Amino acid sequence: DELEALYNEIDPNHTLANYDMPDINSPIQQLSTNGEPVQTLAELYEVAEAMLPVFTTKIESLLEQVKTTNSAGEESSGVEFKLPPWQHKLKRRQRAIEKAHHEYSEKEPGPPESWLNDIVRGSVLCNEVDQLLNVLELIRADESIEIVKSKNRFRSPTTSGYRDWLLHLQISTEDGSIQHICELQLHLEEIKEAAVKLGSHKYYEFFRKYYAGATDTLEGRLDDLRMIC
Repeated sequence: DELEALYNEIDPNHTLANYDMPDINSPIQQLSTNGEPVQTLAELYEVAEAMLPVFTTKIESLLEQVKTTNSAGEESSGVEFKLPPWQHKLKRRQRAIEKAHHEYSEKEPGPPESWLNDIVRGSVLCNEVDQLLNVLELIRADESIEIVKSKNRFRSPTTSGYRDWLLHLQISTEDGSIQHICELQLHLEEIKEAAVKLGSHKYYEFFRKYYAGATDTLEGRLDDLRMIC
């Protein structure tokens, strides 16, 4: 497997795979502006729109603390923060409707929309293993962030062989009046680029349709596959 061979080359000691942090999956619903679980997609997007700049500022401020020195002796972060490429940056509403219906329609307590934790999402691209670990440790040390979900895909890669680290982070406004769970993916840039070249997105599209409406186990696999695109 090309992705496995690449990971072994980048991280020969499997530092990421062996990192001492158990996976986390806390069942926490998204909250509306009144502090109660969201009841509609409109309520969910109202909070998401308000929290997108808060999420962006928080992650960018953490990444400012990740410093490396390049060959010219210049200091830089060596990491890149990316939001989705489309204009509004939030998950597209039609995709959110589909996901709520196919993956959370039977999840209790409802409604399904309250379990969508990736309306606000972003990615961090790291050049080196140590950089990714540094980012992760900064997130863990930040008392204003609660990690409600963590999947170490370097330890347990997706069906396509892709490896990254998936986080769902509950972030609050400065006054604590609004909370929202946002998704952050931590990637190694070489693996991300190789996955694109190998056509991993085609695997995702196939399995997304194949597993729609399946059991919790299969939904977990679908969730894994979604991260490669």
